[in-house]
Amino acid sequence: ETYMPKVITDQQTRDICRMIHNWDRQHKLDWNLICLGAQEILNWDKPPTRQALNKKTTIKLAYQAKKDVLRREQERKLRSSNFLIPSLQNCID
Repeated sequence: ETYMPKVITDQQTRDICRMIHNWDRQHKLDWNLICLGAQEILNWDKPPTRQALNKKTTIKLAYQAKKDVLRREQERKLRSSNFLIPSLQNCID
């Protein structure tokens, strides 16, 4: 039997972007967790790979945008508490 590559539809792509956009800031924004969340949306027996999700430009952009938002929030929090670690940038990436 021929192996059919799995397809991520536009609707599923939008749902995955929405999941990333609404990511709970209590949890680290992490590709492993995104792939597991995407697995539920896609209803696959195995999670998609990070590479598969990254091929979708909108998902990649959603991830980068959310990462930036979380990073800025982190910096603002630290500034407001007058508590700055010089090497903070290295920890966040």
